[in-house]
Amino acid sequence: MLPHIDTIIAVAVLTVPTCYLVVKFLFRKEVDLYFQKRLEEFRTDLKLLTQQAEFDYSRKVAAFNIFFEKKHDNYFKFYDLATNAIGLVYSLYGFRRETPIDMMRIPDIERTLKDRGCSETLVADYMGRIERLGLHAVSDDLKKLIRSIEFDKAERACVEAKNHLIISRLYFEPSLFGVCSSLCRDLLFLHIDYRTSFDAPGSGNPEKQKEQTAKIDSGLEEVIRLMQAELGVGYFETANCTAQVAEKEC
Repeated sequence: MLPHIDTIIAVAVLTVPTCYLVVKFLFRKEVDLYFQKRLEEFRTDLKLLTQQAEFDYSRKVAAFNIFFEKKHDNYFKFYDLATNAIGLVYSLYGFRRETPIDMMRIPDIERTLKDRGCSETLVADYMGRIERLGLHAVSDDLKKLIRSIEFDKAERACVEAKNHLIISRLYFEPSLFGVCSSLCRDLLFLHIDYRTSFDAPGSGNPEKQKEQTAKIDSGLEEVIRLMQAELGVGYFETANCTAQVAEKEC
């Protein structure tokens, strides 16, 4: 016997909403699970990106600190080498306050030669000549020897400053490197001129030497100015100023 139409309608009325509610519940649960899974993945990705950004920032800061520290060290070292070389070259010419060789005692002469870096053999040779021939007969050779040692020492100081500049070029700003390079070149030229005047008395040009000295003094002042300007302003401050200028231009 077939069910009555009213029964069918009643069953349908009760069943359809129930099925709808069940499907809706299951669908919502599935959607919630999907979005919860996606949210967890997003949190994981965000955490990884944050850690990577923090690592990159720390690495860049560490690299910058190392670079800037090396820059400072190389600037200071070049300044020390350059000023030492200038002092040694300048001391080769002009008025000198020192006891003449022919007025020194023999032990003082021996100590002077050793202080200048003379070998034990060379010192013994000159001491023997003084003992055999007398100080007056050997004094001219002693003066030339000591002066030659001083010239060699000054030249080594100039070359050392120049070599340090070349090796450390990575840390020097282009404009500063150019000024430092010119300073080293002018100092070597002056040394050569002084050496020529020593080897061939009367061949030097005092006016040219005076101009060269003034040029070196001016070059050193420019080196000091550029170094102070760069070391006195931090990198981040410079970068911030650059960004502000860029914003204004935009």
